[in-house]
Amino acid sequence: MFVTTPGYESHATDSSPEAKLIGGAGLENKDKAARVNPISYVSKDDPPFLIVHGDKDPTVPINQSQLLFDALKRTRVSAHFHTIHGAGHGGPGFAGQDISAMVAAFFDARLKRNVVEVEARVSESTTESGARGRDVRPPDREGTVSKGGFQLDGERWNYCDGDFTMEGILLKPEGKGPFPAVLISHGLGGNAQSFGLMKAREMVKWGLVCIAPNYTHIGQGGERAQFGASAENIRRASTCLDLLRTMPEVDATRLAAYGHSMGGFVTIGLAAARVDAVKAAAITGSGISPQEGYPAPSAKAAERIRTPFLMLHGANDNIVRPEQSAALKLALDQNKVPNDRLIADGQGHPIDQTMRDEVFKLIREWFVKQGVLKP
Repeated sequence: MFVTTPGYESHATDSSPEAKLIGGAGLENKDKAARVNPISYVSKDDPPFLIVHGDKDPTVPINQSQLLFDALKRTRVSAHFHTIHGAGHGGPGFAGQDISAMVAAFFDARLKRNVVEVEARVSESTTESGARGRDVRPPDREGTVSKGGFQLDGERWNYCDGDFTMEGILLKPEGKGPFPAVLISHGLGGNAQSFGLMKAREMVKWGLVCIAPNYTHIGQGGERAQFGASAENIRRASTCLDLLRTMPEVDATRLAAYGHSMGGFVTIGLAAARVDAVKAAAITGSGISPQEGYPAPSAKAAERIRTPFLMLHGANDNIVRPEQSAALKLALDQNKVPNDRLIADGQGHPIDQTMRDEVFKLIREWFVKQGVLKP
């Protein structure tokens, strides 16, 4: 119970709202507290949950949402737990477009499309928002985007080339550069704002220009055949590389890629499709499949990869099995492509969240080792 959480001790007193509800202090009336605790009633028949909580909430500690999420996960109830860094008990951060889009996508998938797939997913965002930006049109150049326009507005961008449109976020370090750059690819149900922006906030501190697009597996809608390393998503990822190459502040010889889960599938597929375009890549909770026809790239496709890969995987991942990153390592080893694969004991699928600081540290060290970043 949160009365034992540091900073919330006042809720353990006889005068607290909880004490008035159950007729006494919570620690002295544990049976009564359990009867009014929603977790006591979690069952496999519960509907899917989207849980959004600010990590600076002064009223209800965020560990209460974590406990609910864990209880739902144990009972095999579909749940998505989203943390807004810097947010309190409502207010800034909750009214952002990324949160609105997440809520809309959740209801669309569960009420309109009747998605029944069980998930236990975590994501994050911040309370920060961008200022207005500028309009950029990529020049005509062989091997780059030569038509359409790239509109940058603060941290958000959209791109149009005839019937082909896409959008995402872009962050740049201070200064003129040229800087190395990284393509950040979100997983199932995530998006450029909720996943990409959170990763970019850290990676831009390393001196990287960070770009993240929305893929077809945003919000879990659409056909699964179009998810992950589909032709459409590889086109979007490849377009992002071409956009980066047109930017004068980007060093086109030092482009990297990072993706989690389905975003990792995209990262692998991109490295197979654009053999010399990416200097280094990193994936978390991702890998390949034995054959074609899945969101993950096939073992045959992985044989084309020449990009050095860092693979981080939770030993208890039951979404993308550790064997899938092991298969990728085998393909890379057979072609003598530099790689490193680390397995975290006791960790599940969202290793990018549960081991956030360590994952960032390892990715940064990998980018330094491969020459994307300077020591």
